[in-house]
Amino acid sequence: MVDEFQRTLDQLFEDLLIERWQERKSAPRGSALLIDLGDRYEVRVALEGADPRELEIEATERRLRIKTRGPLGPIDNLLELPHPVDPEATTARCEGGVLLIALPKRRGRRILVE
Repeated sequence: MVDEFQRTLDQLFEDLLIERWQERKSAPRGSALLIDLGDRYEVRVALEGADPRELEIEATERRLRIKTRGPLGPIDNLLELPHPVDPEATTARCEGGVLLIALPKRRGRRILVE
């Protein structure tokens, strides 16, 4: 319970203070494709010669950040997710020069009335 509170507090701090003041260098629009598959999102990114070992991928409940080095310098791609995901269950793999990231959606909790 304390860990969940700490994660929520960290995310709030990042959302309200850090993200707003950081300079964003974004990849051109359309470089990342977000696909809603019902129970999860899939993100597809063309690596365009980037080394998969140099990728930095960070997932929170509402955001996905992909950092890499492109031919013209660093690329920082930030995607806002419409539905909360489970960052602990997120996976990534490369296939044929395309980065595939699977982000399972966080399920709501059913509450029984006593």
